[in-house]
Amino acid sequence: MSTQTADFIEPMDELQSAFRELMALPAGPETEARLREELHGLMSAILGRADFKGNPKLRHMLLACRLRLRLLLHRLAAAQPEARFAPQACELRELSEDLSTAADLLLSPLGRVVLFTSSHSVAEAACAPRDFSWLLLEMLCNAACHTQGEEIRVTLDKRGAGARETPCLLLSVASEGQIELPRLHAAAARPGSGVSAMLRTAWLHRGSLLWYGDEACVRCVLRLPLLESYGSLLPVWDPPDFVQLLCDQLSPVYTAFSPCVGV
Repeated sequence: MSTQTADFIEPMDELQSAFRELMALPAGPETEARLREELHGLMSAILGRADFKGNPKLRHMLLACRLRLRLLLHRLAAAQPEARFAPQACELRELSEDLSTAADLLLSPLGRVVLFTSSHSVAEAACAPRDFSWLLLEMLCNAACHTQGEEIRVTLDKRGAGARETPCLLLSVASEGQIELPRLHAAAARPGSGVSAMLRTAWLHRGSLLWYGDEACVRCVLRLPLLESYGSLLPVWDPPDFVQLLCDQLSPVYTAFSPCVGV
């Protein structure tokens, strides 16, 4: 797959040929690295064409690539071995707020508003920043795709002040709508699905993920143990500045939200 440069435009027939090849390439341990790399390369080439916005074939190809990459990320997250999970000491309030801001920027043209609130200025937990970022983006994506309202509310709270409660952090993503429990249970039981990948990622963080619903609201709640309850000394995550976070760390946001954005 040729890379895009300022003085070269990938011919349409070559793009279509590369697209067909990638869509036919089976996902497996021996092809995952190549598939991820070539999907990113093809998406860059599609976006680099001057006729992208006015060409429905290119837009369809880009959406298909993003959906294939999203399903691949689900499969990888659902199968991630515990031995490769590397948590760090993270300040989740800052990371959650930055991720919510990034989602709000992307979803604002679609009439969605992401609002973040936290009851504490510092909320430290043991997490793998990339895995946590992916999980929160999936929570936001599901809310954005299925909400019947405009607001998506992200809330970070600390619980467990009482003697009978285990201290923890609760990260909630709430939106207007109703929960479909049979569909949720079916997805959770299906290996490699987005829901099973989210549950696996929460488990690796020694936490849990639950959905709650009533007549007007659906909440997805991630429960994580506090850093001091982890029981071992962890390296401290040094977060990048927000611009770098958007440019380098959050590229999966565009893949996660492809069902909502449509391109």
